[in-house]
Amino acid sequence: MKKIYYLASFLAMSGVSFAQYAEPMLASKTISINTGVHSSASFDRAPGDIIGTTMNFTNTADWVIDNTATTPGGWVIGTLAPDGPFSGGMGSIASTSGGNFAMFDADGTTGEATIRMANSIDLTAYSNVAFEFESYYRNFLGDAFVDISTNGTSWTSYPVHALLPLNESTANPEVVSINITAVAANQGTVWARFRYISSDDYAWMVDDARFVEGFSDNLIMNQTFLSAGVEALDYYMIPVSQIQPFTFGAWVSNNGTNDQNSTVLTVTANDGTSDVYTQSSTGVTVPAFSMDSLDISTAWTPVAGTFDLTFSTSSASTEQSPADNDMVLEPIFVGGNIYARDNGIETGSVGYLGSTPVPTSMGNYFEFAGNFTLGKIQVGIGSSSTTGEPIYAEVRFWDGTDFVYVDATSDHEITSGDLGNIVTLTLPSVINCTAGQVYYIGAAHYGGDARFQTAQVAEGAVIYNDGAPSQQNSVFIIRAEEVYLGLDESAKATSFVAYPNPAQTNVTFNYTLSNTAAVSLTITDLTGKVVSVEDFGTQHEGNYSTMVNVSDFANGVYFYTLSVNGVTTTEKLTISTN
Repeated sequence: MKKIYYLASFLAMSGVSFAQYAEPMLASKTISINTGVHSSASFDRAPGDIIGTTMNFTNTADWVIDNTATTPGGWVIGTLAPDGPFSGGMGSIASTSGGNFAMFDADGTTGEATIRMANSIDLTAYSNVAFEFESYYRNFLGDAFVDISTNGTSWTSYPVHALLPLNESTANPEVVSINITAVAANQGTVWARFRYISSDDYAWMVDDARFVEGFSDNLIMNQTFLSAGVEALDYYMIPVSQIQPFTFGAWVSNNGTNDQNSTVLTVTANDGTSDVYTQSSTGVTVPAFSMDSLDISTAWTPVAGTFDLTFSTSSASTEQSPADNDMVLEPIFVGGNIYARDNGIETGSVGYLGSTPVPTSMGNYFEFAGNFTLGKIQVGIGSSSTTGEPIYAEVRFWDGTDFVYVDATSDHEITSGDLGNIVTLTLPSVINCTAGQVYYIGAAHYGGDARFQTAQVAEGAVIYNDGAPSQQNSVFIIRAEEVYLGLDESAKATSFVAYPNPAQTNVTFNYTLSNTAAVSLTITDLTGKVVSVEDFGTQHEGNYSTMVNVSDFANGVYFYTLSVNGVTTTEKLTISTN
């Protein structure tokens, strides 16, 4: 995903405030493994015409490093990834050119360091110019800048990754574009440098820098927001009982030299057949090289179904790079019995935080719009967790002053089949959540090497360690599962068959229910890894048929399991695409 930065001061990012929550949210550095992916769908323009050549770090003589003000460490050129106790999970920048790149492993380092071009570039013939590069950065206590000079001694600074939340990574890599027309246009000598100030941060890696011709009219969709309820949280799996209105917003930036008049945000919800919601914000002027937030006042209340949300921005000007103007979020599913904050895209995992082996709990806040009988908790297990480590899930209730303990599941020891997958843990008794209540639902371990998966950047995630809550800026893949009280526990499926078997592209599953029941279908491979899950929620007595596309499955033997009120039936399925 490409992010655009400006000489002007950044607007402060307005996060959702949990005004009713009195407890402090402390900053805590996390040991995480990050993929640096925050959305499965982003739109980046091709770079503008390159001025000169792309500057990588193959020839170290092209760059001048100044690490005199750091203790210890600083910029280095090479191919090694960060290896600090907290930065070590990042890996190397996946730059286009590969090979050498510049890196500042700031884990445990304080101070300021720079790496600059050894020789200037002549931009006399260019009246609109930008500086672009590929970047990979993770933020804790650091500040990253690009500085531009026309004399080699005085510099104009542009902040980079200033809106990146605490403990979060950029994409790997993220293309950064800075319009430097105000400083460098029509200048005969221009230098660029990367400047990093660390107070025990993670790491910053850069590669493939270039000067390019800039745009006159170029809006960018930077960040999108959707929220529901009093606490303004986002949800991606929503039981019908938890339907509530959604509102939308976005940060939009102007990376061109012209002001963009009548700039609007438009959000469209599509159910796979037609648009069921389309609304736009009030038009505003976004000045050149600046950023503004846009909000849509008309809310959207979904019904049962699956919906794609498209955010787009436009203005009165003719856009020169329209591919940058849109962003499609991961689908929102309304129905079934799973209440989920995460978008289903794993971005990393978080492990133990403390220095002594005490329980660490990680989870999300959930606001309930209607009655919900919470009986199970689904937990995403990081693929680098150690098997045999005990974990459990827990629930806490906001009583108006604090989150107080309600209940927890029994311990579950991580198995090899759990790694990289979602496990379901059952509470000893059902918790009756009612409309307007807010709960913390999380997973915990005892200080060993157990890791819990994270998803998109969003408000309302927290880590409890050493008795204190710490802010977490990406939600955990931890979901609330409703159980249906009063259903006939003897309900079962008859005539459960799959055809064709062996299958090549699609498999049809037929079954008959003798009574109303909660039904789901799961397909696993021989190792126990879940490759497909279909949650049908509550279904009444009768005949049912569902089709699953298996064309992307590897050839081999699988098992398909139908769960009816927790009673399972498992059969063998063979996939043969040849």
